[in-house]
Amino acid sequence: MLKRNLWKLILSVLIMGWAVASLLPLQDQPFSDYIKSQATANPVEFSRLVDEADAMAAAGEAPSSFVALKQIGKTRKIDLAQYFPNIRFEASLKNIERKNAILLSEMLKRSHSALQFGLDLRGGVAFTLEVDERAAKEESLQDRKEKLEKAVEIIDQRINAFGVAEPVIRPIGQNRIEVQLPGVSTKDNPEVVDNVKKPARLDFRLVHPTITPQMTDNVPPGYEVMTLEQEGARGETVIEELYVKRIPEMTGDGIENSFARPDMYGKPEVILQFTSEGKQRFAEVTREIAAMGQQNGVLGRLAIVLDGKLYSAPTVREEIDSDSAQITGSFSEREALNLANVLNNPLDLPLIIKEQYEVSPTLAADAISSGVKASLIGTVLVAAFMITYYTVGGLIAVFTLAVNLLVILGVMASIGATMTLPGIAGIVLTVGMAVDANILIFERMREELNLGKGLSAATSAGYDKAFTTIVDAHLTQLAICAVMIGLGSGPIKGFGVTLAIGVFSTMFSVLITGHLLTDWLVEKNIIKKFPMMSFIKSINVDFLKYARPAFIVSWTIVLVGVGVVFMKGDKIYGIDFAGGDQITVDFKERVSAAQIREVARVNDLGEVNPVYTSDLASGHETLRLETEYDKSAAALAALQQAYPNAGLEKIGESRLGPSIGEE
Repeated sequence: MLKRNLWKLILSVLIMGWAVASLLPLQDQPFSDYIKSQATANPVEFSRLVDEADAMAAAGEAPSSFVALKQIGKTRKIDLAQYFPNIRFEASLKNIERKNAILLSEMLKRSHSALQFGLDLRGGVAFTLEVDERAAKEESLQDRKEKLEKAVEIIDQRINAFGVAEPVIRPIGQNRIEVQLPGVSTKDNPEVVDNVKKPARLDFRLVHPTITPQMTDNVPPGYEVMTLEQEGARGETVIEELYVKRIPEMTGDGIENSFARPDMYGKPEVILQFTSEGKQRFAEVTREIAAMGQQNGVLGRLAIVLDGKLYSAPTVREEIDSDSAQITGSFSEREALNLANVLNNPLDLPLIIKEQYEVSPTLAADAISSGVKASLIGTVLVAAFMITYYTVGGLIAVFTLAVNLLVILGVMASIGATMTLPGIAGIVLTVGMAVDANILIFERMREELNLGKGLSAATSAGYDKAFTTIVDAHLTQLAICAVMIGLGSGPIKGFGVTLAIGVFSTMFSVLITGHLLTDWLVEKNIIKKFPMMSFIKSINVDFLKYARPAFIVSWTIVLVGVGVVFMKGDKIYGIDFAGGDQITVDFKERVSAAQIREVARVNDLGEVNPVYTSDLASGHETLRLETEYDKSAAALAALQQAYPNAGLEKIGESRLGPSIGEE
C-alpha cells in the first residue's frame, strides 16, 4: 500500500503545506510594526528611523509612514538595506534610492494579508480622471467619446499589468473616468495614479551635435534644455543637461511591442520592437546622425523622450538597421515593467487627476455577513447530510472538502487573486461539485459491495469506475471556465478563475488525497465496514423510454428562457453591464446601506448601489447612489422622505458607463 500510494502521500503533503504557507499572514499588519520586527541588524537604530517616519506622517509631512521612510533614506542618503542583511539584492544595484524603494515595497507587500478582498467586501481607494480640456479642445464630441471608451480599455490593461485584481473602471459623463482599486493605497503608492494616466507619448529626437548647456546659455533655435539622470559607477545619480530638438525625428507609432528584461550586466532595460515602417524610419534617423557625427568629428546622440522626460541619449556610431532598440537608464525592475506596460498601451487623450477618495465596501456589512453565513450554513448542511447518509464515507468526504477549500484559498493567495462575493459563490459551487464526485465514488463502492466484493477491492473498483465520469464532468466545467476567463472581465472573470481553481482542487482532493485516505483506513483495518444508508432500494427505471418527452420538455424550457431574455431586452442587464445614473449626496446622519436598499425595494426603484466615499485630502465623507437610468431623483426623494433627519442633499449628478465592457 505504501509503495503504491507513496506519490499520492508526498504530493498531498507538499500541496497542503504549500497552501498553508501561501495563506500566511492571515491579516494585514501595521507597516511600521512589521518592518521593525524584520530588521535584524541594529534594530534599535532602525526603530528610531521608523518612529521618526511615523511622526512625519502624523504631522502631515508625508502621506504615510512608508513614504516618509523613503524620504528619510533619500535626503540623508541612508542605505536601509544595511538593517536587513538577510535580504539579497542584485549585485549591479548600487543606487541607494532605488535599493530603498525596492526594499520598502517588498516589506509593504509582506505586511499585507496573503488573501486580498475585493471592493464589494472590503472597499478600497478610487480616483477620477478628467480629460484635459486645454489639450483636447479641438476634439469633436464623437471623437472624444470614442477615445474615452478606448481609454477605459487601456487603463484596464495597464492596471491588470500592475497586478491589481478586479478593479472597477468606467466612464462618468462625457469627459471623466472613475477607477476603483481594491487592496491598493495611493498614500503608499502615489505612482499608481501617475502610471495610469500617463499618455505614453514616445519621441526619438536629435541631441545638438556640438553645443551643450555647459558651453552656452543661448538655446539654439528649435531646441530645448532637457535633463538626463543616470546612475554612476558607485550608484550615485549623475545629472547631464543637453540641448534636445523639439520636433521628433520619429514617434512611438513605429513601435509594435515593448517589454522589460535585464541587460548583460543584470540591469533592467526596456526593449522596443519596431513595425516594418518603424524599422525603416529608425535606420534612416540613425544613418543621418552617424553621417553628421562623421562631418563634425563628434559622435551624434539620439534622445529617447517619454512624456517630456529624457530617459536616455545613446551615441550613434553607425546606421542601426535592427528590428528593435532599447531604453536604458537607472531603472528598478518595477519601473522597467511599468514603462514597458504604458508603452504598450498609449493613451490618445490627456488626463488629469480630478479627485482621490476612499471607497467603502459596495456591500453592506449585514449583506456580507448574511452572504458568508448562508455559504457556511450550506456547507455545514451538506457535510451533515454526507456524514448521516454515508457515515464513514461522509467523514472522508468532509476531510476532502476541507483540503479542497484549503487548496483553493492557497492558490488564490499565491496568484494574487481577489476574493469577492462572486468568488465565494464559485467556492460554494465547487463544494457542490466535490460532494457530487464523492457520491459517485461511494455509490460505485456500494454496487461493488453488493456484488460480494471485499472492502479493499470495492474501494479500488469504486474509485477506478468513477474516475472517468468525474474527470469528464470537470473538464466540461473547465471549458466553461476558459470561456469566462478568456472573454469576461471583472466579476465574470473572477468567478471563472475561482471556478477553474476549484475544478483542479476538487480532482486533487477527491481522486488523490481522498483515495489515499480511504486506502490507508481500509488497509490498516481502521474501518472494517463501509455502512451507507439507502432510502430507495433496487430501483430500475427505463429512462430511455421517456427520452422523447424529456427532450420536448427540456427544449421547451430552454426556448421559454431565451424568449424571456429577448422580451426583456436591455432591461435584463444590471448597472454593471448597462450603466446608469450616479448622484452624489451630502448628509448629516449616515444611513446604512441596508436601510437604503430597503427603501429602494419598498419603492420599487430597481437596483440601487449605495457607496460611501471619503476624500483623501479633507476626509469629508459623501454618499454616492448608483441607480438605473433616470431613477436617481426618485431614489433621493424616497430616502429624504424615509429619513428626514439625515439631511440628505444632492451636490452632484452624472451618468455612469458600464463597469463591464460590451465585449
